[in-house]
Amino acid sequence: MSEDCVSTERPRERRKLPASWGTLVTPLLLSAFMTFLVSLISTLRSAGLSPDTLRIWMGSWGISWVFAFPTLLIVLPLVRRLSAALVESDRTNPTRLREKEASLDQSPEMPEVQL
Repeated sequence: MSEDCVSTERPRERRKLPASWGTLVTPLLLSAFMTFLVSLISTLRSAGLSPDTLRIWMGSWGISWVFAFPTLLIVLPLVRRLSAALVESDRTNPTRLREKEASLDQSPEMPEVQL
């Protein structure tokens, strides 16, 4: 193999959105996936499998997503607070926090790799 075929360029890194966008990206993806699946199930149950199923499903999905996304933007902070009230976090449980810190202290360190 000739050296002309071998690229020494590093692959381009994917650019990511800033962390602050997580408050929009999470409900966007969650609402898209959930409404996609739920509207499919609902369409198949009500209209059955027919040549028009795809058209009906996509229409149902679009309408349901238009309502689901803004609803999640409003409701998700409340759901996070309710979850925090029901589920113990490491920050509120000192014993669990100490166990976690101890396990991190005992983990073997990765050797440095020189490039």
